[in-house]
Amino acid sequence: MIIEERNADTMICPIGIANSHPDRVIDILCAGSKCMAWRWEDKHPRPNFFRPAKAVTEEPERPEIVPANWIWIPYDENEDIGGYWTEPQAEADKRATGYCGLAYR
Repeated sequence: MIIEERNADTMICPIGIANSHPDRVIDILCAGSKCMAWRWEDKHPRPNFFRPAKAVTEEPERPEIVPANWIWIPYDENEDIGGYWTEPQAEADKRATGYCGLAYR
């Protein structure tokens, strides 16, 4: 099962299940990327972005739906890129997904 790493600690580790005894159950929670069995599905998700209706070089008034920590990338006419707000990569990385290499994907 592919999950966000930040939610990995809600899953039971298969090593704990395998080492359990009928009279003693060992509940070990998943350690995510701190475990050698962790496999990344998408380690660095692409940041979300919001583009205004038209490309502008100056930052327009920030719409309510754009979080305060997002970064304005001004439009570059020569490169024909920019003109949008982007989520910081550190925020996008919080959505990183993976799975336990010992369990079925």
